[in-house]
Amino acid sequence: MRRLNLPSFWLLKYFMRLLDGIINKALFHFFNLFEPKSKPIPPNTPQLVAKRFRQLFVDHGVEETRIPRFFSKITLEDLQSDTLLIKKLTPELINEVAKIFNVRSEWLEGVDNTIYLSQSCYKQPADFFTFLKTIKYGKSDFPFRVISSVEKFDYKDDSRQPFSILYVEKIAELGDDNIYRYYLDAGWSWSHWPCRMQLKAMALLYWRDVKRPITFYKVPHDIYLQIEELQLIPYPYLKGSLVSDPSVEDYISDPQFSCVAKEYDELPEVFKYIEQYKLNDLSINDFNDEIAQGEHYINHDDLSLQQKASRARHEPISQLKRECVNFWLANQKFSNNEAARRFYQSLIVERKRLLSESNAEITLAKAISEYKRRDTLKKLPSWLIGFNP
Repeated sequence: MRRLNLPSFWLLKYFMRLLDGIINKALFHFFNLFEPKSKPIPPNTPQLVAKRFRQLFVDHGVEETRIPRFFSKITLEDLQSDTLLIKKLTPELINEVAKIFNVRSEWLEGVDNTIYLSQSCYKQPADFFTFLKTIKYGKSDFPFRVISSVEKFDYKDDSRQPFSILYVEKIAELGDDNIYRYYLDAGWSWSHWPCRMQLKAMALLYWRDVKRPITFYKVPHDIYLQIEELQLIPYPYLKGSLVSDPSVEDYISDPQFSCVAKEYDELPEVFKYIEQYKLNDLSINDFNDEIAQGEHYINHDDLSLQQKASRARHEPISQLKRECVNFWLANQKFSNNEAARRFYQSLIVERKRLLSESNAEITLAKAISEYKRRDTLKKLPSWLIGFNP
């Protein structure tokens, strides 16, 4: 076999090294296209502080012209220009507003892009329940939710399947709208056994005591990455019905009692986890007495476990139906459809989202009809049982 002479050998080696460098550079640029990019920090100016101040309210559902109604220390005159607004933005006022919305004063002041303080109960599941004690919520609220960029979780999928825990706390009413603040426990992964098992354990105990669906939100991947990095307020992306499909409790349901149960073969491990961390004695009902009042029409002694689980899941909608009937009883001059339409339009945004807008009127009008015919129905629908307005 012919040997390469020395100059040819070094020439080939140089060529291979050059080719290797070109390939590596090309691959770097290719994969870099898919890596999350941190948003550049904009120039730190007084105008940026004014911009973020306005943004903070709008991104929590408070239109700019309604800021004075929500926060009276700012007037419409102050909002006419950044110059006028900047005069009002003292450190004390910035700190006060940051506390109201649970955001960092440093973000408002343009120091960086991180909106929220880091918060975590990872490997400390008792901290989850302790934190829920600090949140004010009532029987119509959904304080515990999960947000992710995946369509559905799958424990057999080895990809990361990121998710974050979202706590939602009502802080004010503005006309017909509720205003909320948010707490984020970000950076979890469904494919990571400790993360998955902890969430399932917390969800199981929450569902056991509160019987409140745990809304599962799916957002675009780029949006999720910003939320996970605590650089985006989630409110504008919390779309869809609060009774989601799937809901997180589906992943801890027993198939004997739920036709939508998922990953139920992991339930024994979930119970072992609960035992290991001594979580069984924790009670969420103690956190807020209002939370249990939504089911006072149900006689639980006469129900099977399957019926209890089904009714608990749909109790928020059942409560809407009962309230709609009460609305019709006070306005019997309206037809079923008109009463249903007017009642639905009177609801706050969060409660409207319990039903899709396209079928809300039909669902509620049917409820009025069922109530009118209750004495002739062969079988009462579950929401009507024990309902005597």
